[in-house]
Amino acid sequence: MGKVSKSKKKKKSAFPLVLVVFATIAAAAAGLIFFMKDSGAPSTEHLDAAAYFGMPEADEKAVVISGEILPNKAVTEYGIVYILYEDALKYINNRMYYDEKADILTVALPDEILNISPDETPFGDEECALHTEDGLYVSCDFLAHCSDIEAGPVTEAPQVFIRTAFDVPVRTVLEDAPVRQNADVRSPIIRDLAAGEKVYFLSEEEPWMRVQTEDGFIGYTESIYLGQEEDPPAHESRIGSYKDILYDFPINMVFHQTDSQWANDALKEALEGTHGINVIAPTWFFMNDVNGSYTDLSSADYVTTAHSLGMKVWAVANDFDGTLASPQDTKALLERTEVRQQLAENLVLSVKGCGADGLNLDFENVREESAGAYLMLIRELEVQCARENIVLSVDSYVPQLYNLYLNRAAQAEAADYIVTMAYDEHHAGSDEAGSVSSISWVQQAITGTMAEVPVNKIIIALPFYTRMWESTAGNKPTSKAMGMREAMEAVSEYGMKTVWDEETQQEYAEVTSGAKKQIWLENERSLRAKIELISKYSVAGTAAWKLGLEMPEIWNLLEK
Repeated sequence: MGKVSKSKKKKKSAFPLVLVVFATIAAAAAGLIFFMKDSGAPSTEHLDAAAYFGMPEADEKAVVISGEILPNKAVTEYGIVYILYEDALKYINNRMYYDEKADILTVALPDEILNISPDETPFGDEECALHTEDGLYVSCDFLAHCSDIEAGPVTEAPQVFIRTAFDVPVRTVLEDAPVRQNADVRSPIIRDLAAGEKVYFLSEEEPWMRVQTEDGFIGYTESIYLGQEEDPPAHESRIGSYKDILYDFPINMVFHQTDSQWANDALKEALEGTHGINVIAPTWFFMNDVNGSYTDLSSADYVTTAHSLGMKVWAVANDFDGTLASPQDTKALLERTEVRQQLAENLVLSVKGCGADGLNLDFENVREESAGAYLMLIRELEVQCARENIVLSVDSYVPQLYNLYLNRAAQAEAADYIVTMAYDEHHAGSDEAGSVSSISWVQQAITGTMAEVPVNKIIIALPFYTRMWESTAGNKPTSKAMGMREAMEAVSEYGMKTVWDEETQQEYAEVTSGAKKQIWLENERSLRAKIELISKYSVAGTAAWKLGLEMPEIWNLLEK
């Protein structure tokens, strides 16, 4: 029997096994690194300060203002920091106005007005402003003298820190800790904190706190490194505040449209049947041209009569009843410093000359491009009115998104009262017929104004008029303004039947014979609804446009 032949086995090499082992170890190591990174292993990477602050050039600095790094850089010259005028106006001091044509920078302080050329040195050796190809820059030192700010010292650091909010609490650093760019341990470190250092506390996102360091870094540190909340550092304003002249009684004001001396002389007749009025506002000053001249109908006899009847007199100046009556004209009037300031001085002299108690500013042609100059007029008037103990009130529209540029908060800072005109919800130029002053419109007037103005400075003005609307298919409606009595007579004349409209809180009537006629009436019932709404908010008072359009019974409502 032959031998069975066995096949010879080949010897296996260990090299592939070694590769597998090394690959496995490498993969495990990579996985571990990824796992550590993904699971939150703290980063030790430090972000360069210049990179954090946007890489300022050698002659630039980033500007940090109360929790925000501004997009525009400051420029430096001879150790002085200059901030772009538009940024200074927005973030630091909105009491400024730059007249580019005259090259005058005006700053309104509570008790004086400063008119300065950019190359002047009013507070030291440095010029107050700097002209560059990018625009006007204002000295930080100058701003510190005429603004309520605290500015950090100029250092070699790429940033300058300016405090404008002084109610920000602080916390003490308990032990050395990093401030990270984001609320994440993997985020780079932007600054290291030392134990005992103070940081401004901005917000909390447990377990992180958003903080700002005393040199302007804004980032996140873990709450375990910070102590309890402490009071903000003491601060004393350098410039003071505006002094308000406020009455200690609820205001019941009525506008009196006067366009002649005859109307002044007929005051007693105009007031027959009224009661409860404690402020009357005659329309006395009408702007006539862009150089500041105006028609002056003020009357000392009128004031004497009003005072004898227990009424204060607030003389009205407007920009639409004279020959100057367009937004373009108003802009041209206000934007020139010399003209605007002379107008303010003359108006106060006119008010003082007739013995009136206040000035009511009713400029209704102010658009966004002239809002800054208008605000400066209010401040220039305030300084002079305060010296003469004259009340300054400013009329304003119902707050809407499109008119927020009026900046009622800044107006109220200077003026004593803001009078919100809760009418013209639908006006002569409206595309559709509607109420002049629905209850929701009055609600918006109140709450919208309260969002910007202290409640004790708010006066809500109501209409003594409505509109009779007429419309035909395919055409824009037309309307005619009517006082209360005339409106009721028109309803009767056209055989219109009134129904109470819950939505507007007004009597509504329409007739469709021929052209469609519609009307939303103002009467005792509609005004009662408005006054009851106003009374819930404890504002300073009410006003009404205008004397002579009312029904006698409404005075009982207003007096209450």
